[in-house]
Amino acid sequence: MIIEATKSLIEGENLTLIDTREVFDEVLSGLSDEIQTSAFLTALKTKKTTNDELLGGILSSKEAINIPKLLSIIKLQYKTYVLKKQAIF
Repeated sequence: MIIEATKSLIEGENLTLIDTREVFDEVLSGLSDEIQTSAFLTALKTKKTTNDELLGGILSSKEAINIPKLLSIIKLQYKTYVLKKQAIF
């Protein structure tokens, strides 16, 4: 998907919200390599990003981050740190 999307952007075409979200899902899940990701982001910036393209990237990023899970991991790591620190003293 990222290769086709990059070609479309280079040709000056706008991506739909759904297409952009799919590409960002691919990037954030590690399915695209660094060169593909760089080419896509460069083409997107060069063409001037539309609202749909921007929103597609935001929605994909928001889903990928998973804030509640991230917070639970941070809390668990902090509790472990505190317990280890207490054991030392």
